[in-house]
Formats: sequence, structure tokens, C-alpha cells
Amino acid sequence: MSRLLLVGSDLTRTMGLDRALAACGFTVQTTESAESALALLDVRVPDLILADYRLPGLNGVQLAAQLRFSLAMRGVPFMLLVDPADRALEYEGLATGVDALVLKSADMTLLVFRVRALLRETAEVQTSVAGAFRRPVVVVLTGPGGRLYERENGSAFISILRENGNDVREITAGAIPTLPGEETDCLIADLTEPGADALAICRLLDIARQEGRLGSPSMRLMAVGGQEDMRGMRSAALYAAGVDDLTAAEADPLLFLSRVRALLRRKMFLDQVRQVESERVAQEVALEGVRAKAALSGALEAANAELAAANRQLIEAQSRLVQSAKMASLGELVAGVAHEFNNPLAFVMSHKETVLRCLAQAAQGLEEGNTGRVGKALEKASDRMKSCSTGLARMRDLVTSLRRFSRLDEGHFTVVDIPEAICTVLSLLGPKLELGIEVVCDFQAPWELHCQAGLIHQVVMNIISNAADALLAGGVPGVSAGRIVVATRLEVGHDREQSYVIEVTDNGPGVPAGLRERIFEPFFTTKPVGTGTGLGLATAYGIVQAHHGTIRVDEAPGGGARFVVRVPAEAQPVATEMKDVSCV
Repeated sequence: MSRLLLVGSDLTRTMGLDRALAACGFTVQTTESAESALALLDVRVPDLILADYRLPGLNGVQLAAQLRFSLAMRGVPFMLLVDPADRALEYEGLATGVDALVLKSADMTLLVFRVRALLRETAEVQTSVAGAFRRPVVVVLTGPGGRLYERENGSAFISILRENGNDVREITAGAIPTLPGEETDCLIADLTEPGADALAICRLLDIARQEGRLGSPSMRLMAVGGQEDMRGMRSAALYAAGVDDLTAAEADPLLFLSRVRALLRRKMFLDQVRQVESERVAQEVALEGVRAKAALSGALEAANAELAAANRQLIEAQSRLVQSAKMASLGELVAGVAHEFNNPLAFVMSHKETVLRCLAQAAQGLEEGNTGRVGKALEKASDRMKSCSTGLARMRDLVTSLRRFSRLDEGHFTVVDIPEAICTVLSLLGPKLELGIEVVCDFQAPWELHCQAGLIHQVVMNIISNAADALLAGGVPGVSAGRIVVATRLEVGHDREQSYVIEVTDNGPGVPAGLRERIFEPFFTTKPVGTGTGLGLATAYGIVQAHHGTIRVDEAPGGGARFVVRVPAEAQPVATEMKDVSCV
């Protein structure tokens, strides 16, 4: 809804224009004089001003001219109502800043359409801008003896400035250091006061203006002097001291007003140029900021793409590293597993020959009719077949364990039977553990855990294998047999979160305190060259980290090493019935 300002008593009392415009949907504010209109504009700028030509004090044309000093008011339409038609007045009004002149006697419908036509192209940014308009501030620096000093009957110069809508403020010469510089548009120095040093005053004011103590550097400085100030080198010295214009105290007040208006117009123009330039620079800075952000965004996008590619390569490398470590572990087990295969295989092969001989003897007994010989031969063959079945079952179990261990999908989380998985590991390590190492399993935690299979097949496998290697390498003096304890349990922390704990303890030489932090580093190993890759515990550490868990090593209570693996566990009760597990 557009806001209109009506200036003039006839528009509301006689014409009733305020009611007519309000009936058409406009918000209308009224005032009777140009002076009161300027005061209202200091508060809020309307969308259109409609003024009567005949106003007390400033007339409508003079009001329009005064408003056009302000950049904020240059886009606000100004309509002037006149009666009767006057061609000279129309020329003057249009040249001064009036947008349309309409006769008071015009039809109200036509007047409303003219208003709408003027509002049609009004910039929306100019509507309802608080404090956008400010009347020019003119400061008069004078004293009791000066020609501009307001006496009882008033100063003609100051009166005419106020009548033309300027905010005039009179101060004494002694108040120069405390001028309201941030608001001053024009400062008029009265040089006619007796004893005043005109040149010193002008220089002082110019220095204060250059230093910014008088607000805007574009503030205009005008001097009003006596006849002696207007002659020859004296006037040149005043201009050199910083004066922008010099006027005689005996000048005509209207001429004085015109010269002040010219200074104000210049000052307003310079301020607007400075404002436009400031906005341009701000826009350039903002544009450069946008460009920099765009460039940074492009660089960041490229960096993110490179980081994503590097991350993918790292994940692939990690996957290959895990598989490589697994294959290295498998290679270490090949000799033992081959031995495990050879024993039952040789057993089956030898018993096969016995079974064949028994069958031949049974066949010969049948030919001879010797039933006793047939029964004895078949009984022996049956016993040997049972022994072959035991050997074949052992080979089947070894193959199953190897297949479980070497699966490639261990990166996926699934429900794992922990005791069964640990027994699989112990079965694979059987050839190494059967060389005088006792293994004790103590499963107190629930049997099933939602985790990666690699948590057991890689982590526990490496820890038990390293413990066996340490025990077989020499053990501990005074300890006759090596012993490894594999235990599981649930623990509840201070935050009431449950942790699934897998603990592997041995009675070997242990891990020196200085190496406990390094044993999880990739390629770090204490084994002789050619017997260790240094990847086993590093891979184990990565798998535990993927479970948001922890792995640490310290000294076992009875000596030796203790590895403790903790991973988050879903809340579940401890098994009340122990699972019957026989691993080794």
C-alpha cells in the first residue's frame, strides 16, 4: 500500500483530497506547511508528495527544490496543485523538481490516475526508508558584535535561511572546537565581529575540516565579511585560508540565500558522489569476495575430489594389506597344516591296503567255506574303515577351518559365534600349539557378537600365534610348559555401556614396556628377518578401530603378556549355561 504525503490545508479542508485518496486504497498523511513537511520527512520518506503551491513560508516550488537536494528524495514523485494555470509557474516548477502540475479544479478521478501514473515507476527501495531524508544543517559562527548575530528583531540572513527549510544553528566563536561536525553541511563564519581575526578563524576551520573534526570533508565554508574583506588581496587571502565563498554583510538577503543554496547543492552533490563511489567500492569488494569464494569453492571441490580418490585408494590399499597379512599368516601355517594333512592321509592310505587284504582274505574264505576266516577278515576291515573315517574327518575339519579363515567378506558386520570362531583359529594353529603349549578357554561372555569375522580370524589369530611363537622361542626360565588362556567376558563401564572383552594371556617372556606402543605400528616386528612381516598386529589394531574399540597389551598377573581387546556390545545377559566347547 503506497504512502502519500499531502502538504496544504486547502487540500484537506476544501477539496477533501485526503478522504478521496484514502478511499482509493492509499495511506495518506497530511500537514499544512512546508516546514512541518520537512520535519515529517526527517522521520519517514513517503512514496509520493502532493503539495499546494500556496503554502505559508516556502511555496510548493521552493519545497520541491529543497527536497531535490537529497539523494533519497530525488526518486520520490512530487505533484503540485495550482489554480489558476500559469505557464511561467509550470516552467519554473518543472525546472526546479516538480514532476507534475495539476489544476485544483481538475476532476478527482483524473487526479487519482495521475497519482497512480507517478507511482507506477517509483523504485520500491525508496518506500518507507526511515531517516533517509535530512534537512540541510547550516551552522552560523557569530558573536554579539557580528552582523549575523540574532538580535531582538532577528537577523535577516538567519531568518531567510530558516524560512527556506534549513536547520540553522547559531554558536559563538569560542565554541569552534565543539562544532556538531558530523551533521554540518555548511558553516557560515561571521567575520564582522569586532576584534575577530578573520584569517585565523578561517584557517582554523579549514584545518578542522581537513582533519575530519567537522564531519564530511565536503562541508562548505562561507564567510560573511565587511567591505574591507571584499577588496583585493584581503579577499584572496580569505579564499587561500580555506573559504569556499565570501559574501558582504550588506548583500541582499535573497542573493545571500542563493549563494548558500549553491554551496549546499555542491555539498550534497559531493556527498552523493562519495556515497555512490563507496557503494561501488563495496560492490567491487563484495564481487571480489564472491569470486574468491567461487575460486575457493572450486579449489575445495577439486581438493575434496582428490581427497575422496586418495581415500578410496587408501581403503583399497588397506583391504589389500589386510588380505596380504592374512595370506602371510596362512603361509606361516602352511607347513603345519601340510603336516596335519599328511598324518591322516598316510593313515588312510595305509589302512586302505589293509582293508583290501582283508577283503581278499574274506573272499578266499568264502571259496573255502571257512566262515570263521571270513568273519575275522571282515571285522578287521571294518575296524580299519572306522580309523579311515576318523582321518578323513580330521582333514575335513582342517579344510573347513581354512575356508572360514580365508573368507574375503570379513569386512562386513555379521553375527559371529565367538567360541566356534576361536576354536577354528586354535584348530589352524594346532601344529604349533601341540608342541608343548597348553591352551585353556574360559568363555564367560555371550556366545554371539555382532562384529566382523576378522575380529577373531585376524585379531585373535595374530595374538595367539605371537604368544605361541614367544613360548616356542625359549619361554621363561623356570617355567616347564607354555600356557595360553583365551577368555571372554562382558564389562559394564561408568556410562553403563557394555563392552565385549576378549583377553589372551600367556606365561611367556612378555612385551617390554618400551615396545608396547610400537608393536601396533605397521612393519614393526621383533622376529628375525624373514620370519615376520610386521603386519599382523597393525592389521589387528585397524580392525579393532573399525569396531570403535580398543586393544592394549600389558604384563599378565603371573608374568608374560596380556592382550585385551574391547569392543562395544549390545546389551544382553551373560550366558547362564556354558557352551560345551572343546577346541584343542
